[in-house]
Amino acid sequence: MSSRSVKNAWASSSSTSSFHPFVYGNKRVAFFATDVFLRLNGWKLDVDDEEAHVFLTERLESGTCSFDALLPWIRRHLARHDSP
Repeated sequence: MSSRSVKNAWASSSSTSSFHPFVYGNKRVAFFATDVFLRLNGWKLDVDDEEAHVFLTERLESGTCSFDALLPWIRRHLARHDSP
């Protein structure tokens, strides 16, 4: 997957997690938006739910949830998504 596609996936979720449009669930919505974008483009995140939650929560809470910090993690967990 190209850096541009991964960047687009993260850009949509980054604004959700940064601007807090919802009272609750901003991080979950951001992660879900990334996953949906990737799946619509033939990819998925192949990662344990708990591992993803811990990783992303730590980054968001420490303020280190930038594109440059997440790109290597996203790439490590990308897998082709076989459509049904």
